[in-house]
Amino acid sequence: MPRKNYWWGEEFTTLGANPDYVTRLFNKSKLLKWKGIIHESPEINGTVGTLQQQLIHLTHRDLFSGLRKSFSWTKMEARLLYQAHHPPVTWWRLAKVTMEMFIKKYFGQSGWKQGTPGFIESVVQAWNRFMVYEQLWEMQQKPSLQERYQQIDNKLP
Repeated sequence: MPRKNYWWGEEFTTLGANPDYVTRLFNKSKLLKWKGIIHESPEINGTVGTLQQQLIHLTHRDLFSGLRKSFSWTKMEARLLYQAHHPPVTWWRLAKVTMEMFIKKYFGQSGWKQGTPGFIESVVQAWNRFMVYEQLWEMQQKPSLQERYQQIDNKLP
């Protein structure tokens, strides 16, 4: 089903927002399983067609609600990278992945064509990438940050 995405109060046609196809309408008895942890998609036993009308998707209504959702999603993504034994996160990797995402969104996916909302969305997506890798860095710390703070607490008078 094609989606028409509204971010920051306007229709987005850049940044991968259009065309945006999702499988959302199907016979429940044909569902085999859901794939993925973030933006799950159904695995269907049978053929999948495409509807003609677009589903209106209203999201990114304000920064706070978007970031609140991002905190849970980025933690899940960081955990997946950790479980896959991602190489250690360093300061330069944090800078690299953040800048690469901004460049991909703003220039590569034409976020600049959306004006200020496109710039905001490009920055938010770059920040999301930063949050994934920062949380991965936290998970990779040995001893853990919790253990480090416990050691500090134990030394206090």
